[in-house]
Amino acid sequence: MSRSMDRRYALIAVAAAMAAGGPAWGQDANRDQKAASTVEGIVVTGRHKTTTATKTDTPLIETPQAITVIPKQLIELRDAQGMRDALQLTAGVQTDQAGADTRYEEAAIRGFSATQFGDYRDGLRQPSYESILFHNEPYGLDSIEVLKGPSSVLFGQNAPGGIINVQSKVASDNPVEEIAAEFGSFNLKQVKLDVGGSLDDGKVDFRLVGLDRDASTFLSGYAPNDRVYLEPSVRFKFDANTTLTVYAEYLKDKDVAQFSTFQLPDGQLTNVRTYDPNFDRFIPTQEQIGYRFEHDFTDGLTFKQNVRYAYQDLDYETVGAYGLAADNRTIERLDYRVTGTENTFAIDNQLQAHFSLDGVETELLGGVDYLRLQGQQDLYYGFTAPNLDLYDPVYGAVPIATPSLLYDEHETDWQVGGYFQGQLKYDGWILTLGGREDHAESAASIIGPAQQQKDDHFTYRVALAKLFSNGLAPYVSYSTSFQLTPGTTFAGVAFQPSEGKQIEGGVKYSPQGLPGFLTADVFQIDQTNVLTNDPVNAGFYVQTGEDRSRGVELEGTLHPIPGLNLQASYTYLDFTIIRSSFPVELGKTPPATPNNMANGLVDYTFREGPLKNFGLGGDVRFEGRSWQDQANTQANPSYIYYDAFGHYDIGHIRLYIRADNLLNNRTPTCTEGYCYPQMPLDVIGGIRYRF
Repeated sequence: MSRSMDRRYALIAVAAAMAAGGPAWGQDANRDQKAASTVEGIVVTGRHKTTTATKTDTPLIETPQAITVIPKQLIELRDAQGMRDALQLTAGVQTDQAGADTRYEEAAIRGFSATQFGDYRDGLRQPSYESILFHNEPYGLDSIEVLKGPSSVLFGQNAPGGIINVQSKVASDNPVEEIAAEFGSFNLKQVKLDVGGSLDDGKVDFRLVGLDRDASTFLSGYAPNDRVYLEPSVRFKFDANTTLTVYAEYLKDKDVAQFSTFQLPDGQLTNVRTYDPNFDRFIPTQEQIGYRFEHDFTDGLTFKQNVRYAYQDLDYETVGAYGLAADNRTIERLDYRVTGTENTFAIDNQLQAHFSLDGVETELLGGVDYLRLQGQQDLYYGFTAPNLDLYDPVYGAVPIATPSLLYDEHETDWQVGGYFQGQLKYDGWILTLGGREDHAESAASIIGPAQQQKDDHFTYRVALAKLFSNGLAPYVSYSTSFQLTPGTTFAGVAFQPSEGKQIEGGVKYSPQGLPGFLTADVFQIDQTNVLTNDPVNAGFYVQTGEDRSRGVELEGTLHPIPGLNLQASYTYLDFTIIRSSFPVELGKTPPATPNNMANGLVDYTFREGPLKNFGLGGDVRFEGRSWQDQANTQANPSYIYYDAFGHYDIGHIRLYIRADNLLNNRTPTCTEGYCYPQMPLDVIGGIRYRF
């Protein structure tokens, strides 16, 4: 059984109507990419602007915190089929703790999970609820921004490792017209569409992004990996200073529900699936609609409002193993079903002021945001599934009835926060100060009265950077975070929020005359009020745990000569449980958390001669040894993956191919008794036509 078991078409008509009028998401992608627009390839320079770290248009080199921008050119080059593919080369980010599991987009930043509190889209959080998590289609993204370290000062509740903020593809005055078809391993058949432009003499911009995938996974038997995706939007330009963007999204997946294979008591992983085709489905559906309004007043004053409503539902049923009988060949199985829904509403109001006073260039930001989540989940649990012979498994022999309802869960969470930030620039020095006050509440009921959590919390960030004329920018920053901790002690006392604090120092470098961007940073994050086992009352927890994450991150992209793109990253991470009432984990590293990760990519496109417009490249991904268990007694071995890709442009047509895991390395990742296989050799080829 997977660890997800332990976690807790109305918009189609709207989309069609919007597509008829024309779509767009209202952030100016051309503005954000202008620093790299004069060079070919995937290089992001220090002048590239980001809104994630400061909620203002701040160049990367002036951002006083580690942040990685993954542009759409890199997403396209590696033909990312999921967020795991898109994030794989990022320093400080781990994406394979659940192997090649296609159901969820799990990621850890600096050792801390970013799945529940670190998933953002266009600056608004996409909160998860139990087994219901948002999915992001890479083809619908203009870029991905990974902000590392505590970020509550601007976003409220936040895991201390950081956040992943995906930026939707946007409309522009220039037409966007492309269609692509792809075929590949595991019966992959996929079509993509991206069209957009302007209407009414440029007063309305539109865009429609779509994808339809029919595929399987590498697992034997029934193992679908299907997706339907639509993302329309319309931007109305009322005048030179006022825009309103209305957008929608629809995504529906059909995935395999039981992903892991059976692991013997001695730790040996078999290739036997414990699923049953009569009881295996994982079908999440998500629908979103929202708008972004922006108005520039005179004298450097700007108001922005970002609003989104989202609805999700999940139909999930599976069969898993709970043990091996005394004969050492009979796998004892159980059946499990989850159905649930989630409704979220988010709004962020911002007022920005830009002015200069006595030579001090000043950017002030004030805002109020609100997030509300309502979730409901039914859990069914039983032992009606027949046992399975380890050495002669027979699947689908008998129908499996829906098990009995174990509980019906309801949860309501909400958060409101007010924040303020000042960015002061003088003679190359940049001082960034920010503070935020939040009120957050959570009420969840399973059996009996609802358990309530509430907290008023102040978080802040202070940072100092220095810009030198040679392109160097050293910085130091201190930031804090918090997040509610559900549950109570044995005595019924509600848990306090966990808190994070980070000290970080680094240097950013934008080479003069050479497109590229290099960064290096060191950090220490301490998270307190972490749950740990109650030493007196079995089955309960106390809040005496503390985790510490220390590390070094090196990252860079370069475009040294026309047609050549280089990218590399290295991460050293020392993640230690420094306080715990559970002696076996004290001083240890959590499972599936490696100390070392390194990645490199090269892509070269011929500009002259008989191979003109032909490109070839590849990347290498290394992850060091990690532990399988809390006691750090069994290890996951280190691994290296090699990937390759090629592309050839003929007029409006591009032919491309991608091959992941060229050596077919099948090293699994095991965590607390569950082992997840990695993606084997996977080849995808496609043809794209741009009108």
